[in-house]
Amino acid sequence: KNFYYPRINKEDAFKLGYIAEKSGHTRGSTIDLTLILFGRHVQSPLKPMERNLTDNFKILYLDDGTIDMGSSFDLFDEASHTNSTLVNRTYQENRIILKNIMEQAGFTNYDKEWWHYTLNNEPFPNTYFDFDIDSSYSCGYRNEMFFWQLFIVFILLAKSL
Repeated sequence: KNFYYPRINKEDAFKLGYIAEKSGHTRGSTIDLTLILFGRHVQSPLKPMERNLTDNFKILYLDDGTIDMGSSFDLFDEASHTNSTLVNRTYQENRIILKNIMEQAGFTNYDKEWWHYTLNNEPFPNTYFDFDIDSSYSCGYRNEMFFWQLFIVFILLAKSL
């Protein structure tokens, strides 16, 4: 609870818009992502650290080695809203950098989650795919590089649509 929904009741996550009844991710056009400095890798295990928001509420920030956006990925809180002023100016600017990059690539941000983007011209806007994913594709360095290359191709394709 402290990591992911410190100020809300879990049963309210749907009503508050933090979890969708039908996920756009299953349409193949929605992605959760952040920025990381070139040459760096995501840290494992995550390093939890206490962080004070501008309203003096404390959250647990999970440092994963990516560029700090002020709140952790999947934190269901107003601090995670893309334009939240509950995080300091530097984090707000980092979020705007990500948002500008993604908008230029043809994606729209979900304003309650700084990390959540959907392709504007979805090829399957009304299709929700449901299939098993082979666990052999878990993130190792080779697979991580493959997924980054795939993401770059995805961005280039999105710009050409």
